[in-house]
Amino acid sequence: MIATTHSDQTGPADSSKQEDIVRFPRGMVGFHNIKDYKLAPIDEAPPFMLLSAVDEPELAFIVVTASEVEANYHPKAAPWVQEALEIKNSDKPVYLLVVNLDGEGGGTVNLRGPVLINPRNGRGAQMALDETFPLRKALLQ
Repeated sequence: MIATTHSDQTGPADSSKQEDIVRFPRGMVGFHNIKDYKLAPIDEAPPFMLLSAVDEPELAFIVVTASEVEANYHPKAAPWVQEALEIKNSDKPVYLLVVNLDGEGGGTVNLRGPVLINPRNGRGAQMALDETFPLRKALLQ
């Protein structure tokens, strides 16, 4: 299950600057029709960020940079991801992990469904990895 949250932090869609928008050509898993998301830090909870749909700001994912959780986490991007993100040899895509909150102050990250963003062009994709990666890894270990 993907963690979603309702937030007033995203503001109205027209307040987003174009450079803040990440375009997901195939959408996110389960939300293939929604292509544009805004990525913003959660000021009260660094290093977490909010990835919220531009046209539906009530749809938002809490994410964290993979290096914050798993230092050596760099799964190979599938060919379709490399193409969709227009990844070149010089690009350094950012790996984000979706956070699942447990309601008791803890949570997990999904290592099997990372979000990749190419900072050069603002394109993103969510990959579905095989079972060699855990679906849930505790945030605090």
